Amino acid sequence: MFDEFDFSALITGSGPGSECSVVIIEPGMSRDLQEQFHILRYRSFGQWEGTDPQIGKECDRYDPYSTAILVVWEGIVIAGCRLIDGEQIGVTLDSIPFDSGRHFEISRMLIRSEVKDRATRDRVMFALCQAVAEYAFEERGYDDLYCDTRLPFYVALSRIFEESLEQIGPEHDVKKKGKTLTLVPTRIRSTSVPAMRQHFMRRLQPQKAALEPA
Repeated sequence: MFDEFDFSALITGSGPGSECSVVIIEPGMSRDLQEQFHILRYRSFGQWEGTDPQIGKECDRYDPYSTAILVVWEGIVIAGCRLIDGEQIGVTLDSIPFDSGRHFEISRMLIRSEVKDRATRDRVMFALCQAVAEYAFEERGYDDLYCDTRLPFYVALSRIFEESLEQIGPEHDVKKKGKTLTLVPTRIRSTSVPAMRQHFMRRLQPQKAALEPA
């Protein structure tokens, strides 16, 4: 439905994700936007998970215990992830040495491929990570976030969370359905959202200067 949409019109303004909104869908809630997220997940993870192409949506047994965090622009999901509640479902990532404590696992993190501009992708990624941190650390009071993340997303997360993020195991390749992914076991400790925002705004300054006429 959205494959031919003109995403070049996506402008996030002076602040990160200022023209986007964030939608949080907790377990038991049902939204049309969640359907969009499952379709996007199929595009990113369907081959990996062996999802039936006739279904065209990717979902699994962890979704009933998960909260979806979505970045939305003009009714279109452009980025998202899910947080699996570790207290309810237990440990799902064998590659990660978990500390005791209340934690979420981040999974199915993605940004719509049609959003190609690097600066815009950075802002959208920040909007998503800020929403995750606010929900997990401030609203729910959890101690840590864990993920076994794809290498490009590990790089993006490290630029946003900085010292709060640590690699807690070696990179490892996982093969499934004829596809190989390099994953990085990662922990994100509780962090200050205002400090995240200040750091990101400092990073935007060179981008703004480059766009100003000489």
